[in-house]
Amino acid sequence: MVDVYTDWTGGMFGGHNPDGKLVVSAYQTWMPGTGGGLVTVYDAEGEILANGNF
Repeated sequence: MVDVYTDWTGGMFGGHNPDGKLVVSAYQTWMPGTGGGLVTVYDAEGEILANGNF
């Protein structure tokens, strides 16, 4: 499990959701085939921006 904390705001439906998805995608590209896990990107208030499996 990987947690990424940012200073972005807005949660999943805010303007930084695409940025959060980009961070998830970058992690998935960097760590392919590692046996699986979850990467979650959080905003400044601790709300989930994006998440995905790797």
